[in-house]
Amino acid sequence: MSRFSAPESAGDEPLPKHHLIADMFGWYGMVAIVSAYLLVSIGTLSAHGLAYQLLNLSGAISLIWISWLKGVFQGVIINVFWVAIAIVGLSQGL
Repeated sequence: MSRFSAPESAGDEPLPKHHLIADMFGWYGMVAIVSAYLLVSIGTLSAHGLAYQLLNLSGAISLIWISWLKGVFQGVIINVFWVAIAIVGLSQGL
């Protein structure tokens, strides 16, 4: 387990494999959303482009999964909104 992962079980028991995979997706989600914001802020991506919306959508879905597993329901709720916003952006004819 990485030092950035919260312990999921008592003692030194290893985390279940699905939790380790979820942790990797959680890190991907964080990197995807921050990268999307950075790339739009420096003018590399358009906020109306497909890449931006897909980074936000996939990042938010990943963060929903890890937040749910760790019981961080505030993270689930904000990322549900993030997914909805990305879907609206995608549906507006990129």
